[in-house]
Amino acid sequence: MRTLEQGVYHAIKRKKVKQKTEKSKKLTDKDFFIKIEEIENPKYDLDYTHTFKKSVRTNYESNKNLQQLLTTIEILVQTGDLPSEYNPHPLAGFP
Repeated sequence: MRTLEQGVYHAIKRKKVKQKTEKSKKLTDKDFFIKIEEIENPKYDLDYTHTFKKSVRTNYESNKNLQQLLTTIEILVQTGDLPSEYNPHPLAGFP
């Protein structure tokens, strides 16, 4: 029979293992750029600026979901337009 300390230790250990598996499912910033390069039938070519790469890295480090960004970029590269569910609009400040 386990003592209380052993039970707490095993509960903490299980929690850490669960956190590691959840992190491994998450798309990393390096995998993000690899998946962009693997997009099939691109209508447009992508050029990455240093600012874009830095933004992706910052979003990854802040635990943002890069999968949503990847999906949006895939749609833009393949079709050139976003569906209405993404609420496309002209950006302010650009002619």
